[in-house]
Amino acid sequence: MPASVCEVLGIKPGDQLELSVTEDGLLVRPKKTLALKALEEIQRAFANSGISEKELQEEGRKVRERLSKVGRIA
Repeated sequence: MPASVCEVLGIKPGDQLELSVTEDGLLVRPKKTLALKALEEIQRAFANSGISEKELQEEGRKVRERLSKVGRIA
């Protein structure tokens, strides 16, 4: 791929790429773009859930406590 194209797309040597075949040809994009889009979707779902960050953290703490007790021998 030409260096000028890589520069515009923010692709650096060693970056992993996602390749998709579309009606218009081949779509190439850095995998980090996919990770950012996934994070945006998670943030949007969280915002729409009505659950506060504090509630989510508290529930996570409870689950970790339960899981740690399961691993202990009484």
